[in-house]
Amino acid sequence: MRFLFTSLLVLTFFIAKSQSGLYSDLFSFISSETKESTVERLISLNVWSVEDRSSRNLNQEFDKAFFAYSGAKLKGGSKGIIVVVYCIDKDEVQINIALKKDGLTKVISTNSTNKTLFSELKNKMVGYNIVFDKDGKVIYENLKAGTVFDSIHSLITR
Repeated sequence: MRFLFTSLLVLTFFIAKSQSGLYSDLFSFISSETKESTVERLISLNVWSVEDRSSRNLNQEFDKAFFAYSGAKLKGGSKGIIVVVYCIDKDEVQINIALKKDGLTKVISTNSTNKTLFSELKNKMVGYNIVFDKDGKVIYENLKAGTVFDSIHSLITR
């Protein structure tokens, strides 16, 4: 029993450490590569592929949430949300065509040529997504298509 408890504790530590590393890398990427302020904001990430329609639909849902709530008072981020979409593909031309075709205008886009994020995301599947609060705590992970907007909407504070 004690061994099981200790094993679970160690596993939880490594999962938390892994996610905090991702948050730190996202925070650094946004701060250094964009003009977006990360202060008091939720940070979300969606992993996608040009060839995967479902992950592209998730991109559109996150874009819609960003457009609606980029400056809203949300639980865990009183100044809104930032959305990063990470494409596993390397072909910048195809990525930009897909982003434009899907009407994505508000998200921050990057891909597997981003070495810092790649090291954190190399084992994640297309469609993986995560939303962190302003302190790096996971609020949502692996939201399903059709639930992104409502999930972010539920965080509005009045």
